[in-house]
Amino acid sequence: MSLQKNNILLISLLITSFVFAQQGKLSIEINPKLDAQKIVPHVQKIYEKSCSNIEKKLHLSPPKHVRIVICASNKEMNILSGHKLPSWALGVAFSSRSLILINYKNVDIFSNSLPSVLEHEVCHLYLGQWEIKNNLQLPQWFNEGICEWISGRLHMQHNTQIFESAVWDQLIPLHELNDGFPLNAQKAALAYVQSRDITVYIAKNYQTTSITQIIHHYGKVKDFSVAVEKVTGIPLQTLEKNWIDSITPKYKWFWRFTQLFSLFTIMAILTIIAYTKQRKRKQALLNSWEKEDEFYENIGY
Repeated sequence: MSLQKNNILLISLLITSFVFAQQGKLSIEINPKLDAQKIVPHVQKIYEKSCSNIEKKLHLSPPKHVRIVICASNKEMNILSGHKLPSWALGVAFSSRSLILINYKNVDIFSNSLPSVLEHEVCHLYLGQWEIKNNLQLPQWFNEGICEWISGRLHMQHNTQIFESAVWDQLIPLHELNDGFPLNAQKAALAYVQSRDITVYIAKNYQTTSITQIIHHYGKVKDFSVAVEKVTGIPLQTLEKNWIDSITPKYKWFWRFTQLFSLFTIMAILTIIAYTKQRKRKQALLNSWEKEDEFYENIGY
């Protein structure tokens, strides 16, 4: 049996074991190991709220039919998607298939909550549908930035990560994030945080409608840089520079020094602790030798 037939059989066996629920244009499938009675109604409410929020902010048309599959592991997502996804992946959306896969194992109650993860992926469906209709592709950083902005996902170390990356000149240039994100978990996390931050920067400094306007003009002129300049009044490179300036402290050398000083201080303390422990061990060893010498002297050796 070919590898492709094996995959089809595996997918069929996996899906037939899932719990299925239909609600109008939305179908939900969930791994039977998970609590379907609790999760399915929750997913329905999140989906409806997400659609309302996205349509209000972006003025995009809703997908005709959406299928959401709640998986119990990354392995299940890989099988159903037909792709090898990063282990840190929370979900994935396929606009051409109107399909959303969620890795419930990676969902938590904080930054990766089910509402924020699902709304993020629903937003991808809306944007993906727009891309298919207009035969265009949004830059990945803008696509992800919009989805992060819409979902309101909370990044616990957002400010720290952005600040430190700016201080040490480690921000990823936007042009490197046009076609995809890094697979490395740390670099990918920075890419997501950056994308959200610059999208929020655009929305705050050029009105919230600026995001929708950029999408609208991009559909007309077919050139993303031209669309950005049309809405903001400045070239994309200048916009990126202004954003970087807004998050970078005036005296970078000072912040670098304080961080290095903190690092050296910690290293010095650890060195002192290690040295003290080593001296105690040596002293204990010398004391034991002295006691042995006294013992042998007393017994006449």
